Amino acid sequence: MTETQFTRAVLQNWHRQLPSLWWYKIPDNPRYMQSYSNERAVDVVACLDGVMVGMEWKLQRNERAMPIDRVRDGQITTLKAIEQAGGTGLLVVGVYMGAHNKHLYAIPIEAWELAVKTAQRKSIRLQESFPNCRVDTNRSGAYVHWDTQLLRSYTHAAKHRQS
Repeated sequence: MTETQFTRAVLQNWHRQLPSLWWYKIPDNPRYMQSYSNERAVDVVACLDGVMVGMEWKLQRNERAMPIDRVRDGQITTLKAIEQAGGTGLLVVGVYMGAHNKHLYAIPIEAWELAVKTAQRKSIRLQESFPNCRVDTNRSGAYVHWDTQLLRSYTHAAKHRQS
């Protein structure tokens, strides 16, 4: 499963559960254009309950640790700018270890930056650093639903920052 496939699958599931969620996956540049074009700011822009959400998605094959350099400075700058404008900036790390073993971490950009500043290695252990940011699936019948409570709590907090 690629990062794009994982991203689309999760967002389509979230949209079924949250009809007020609008999202757009910014297309990847073709490989032959990547060396000539500017890198895009984030992977996904969304709006939930009137709050803009910028998301940078990363896909990992294990949960041990994520290299800090996988998140570029331009991506962090964009997510921080979205936060400063009253939205929510999230680093979403999907952990895909097979069809029945997958979850993700929806990490606010300020929490990521704090973890990077205090990191003593070149990578960050997701389970230890962000235990409250983990989003699991819950099975209901034949369908797998991604828990949406964390996403709602982030946009709710952004609305209170605005007022």
